[in-house]
Amino acid sequence: MQPHAMDAKLQEFDKTLKRYLSPKGIKSIELHALRLKTRELYSLLASEESFAKEVKKILKYSNSLRDMDVFEEVYLASLPKKYRTRLPMEQIQARLEEEREADREALESYLASFRMPQKVSFALEKKREDAVLPKLPEYEKKELHRYRIAVKKMLAQEKNREGGNKEKIVYLTQLKDILGTMNDNANALVRLKRYLGKTKLFMRLKRRGAKENKKLYKKLKKLTQGKNDA
Repeated sequence: MQPHAMDAKLQEFDKTLKRYLSPKGIKSIELHALRLKTRELYSLLASEESFAKEVKKILKYSNSLRDMDVFEEVYLASLPKKYRTRLPMEQIQARLEEEREADREALESYLASFRMPQKVSFALEKKREDAVLPKLPEYEKKELHRYRIAVKKMLAQEKNREGGNKEKIVYLTQLKDILGTMNDNANALVRLKRYLGKTKLFMRLKRRGAKENKKLYKKLKKLTQGKNDA
């Protein structure tokens, strides 16, 4: 990536950050945009760059907010009616609003003190080209989480590499989407357990989620069969 293109990425990130802090717009949409630009920028920064650590903190502060948005807008909305009608929705909404307000305040406090540096160091193009995706791990949450992070980082790098491999981008996007759904399912169940406790309804939803994630993992294995890298 040429210097002017790197500068453009910094400007895009800065604009997205300011849009999130603006009172205008829908917060869930602006948060998603901010996380995308943050992850993209972080993947391009040199590992020794101190600014990279500050950028990564944005992801840390926004993880829970993003999980709540997905839980409400995707997970709950996708549940069959027979489950949704039995959930204490008013209680769940109240908990979400309480937690969302606290987490949003923490994120916005960090962003308000965030400063863009005059100059940053980007990772060398050659080093990014040489990156190799690790082998798909066994069906274990922590290992799959690490694999998912590696996929997302490599995808962001490939999209921003001059002459990026389109076939590789498609492949990594497929992996990212499947892994993302599995992660969202797991996080939703952790949240539901906090809200509902180990009720019969929760246990049924837990079995349903485990079954769905195992199907998705089989899809991952089929997709990655014979490939360590795209």
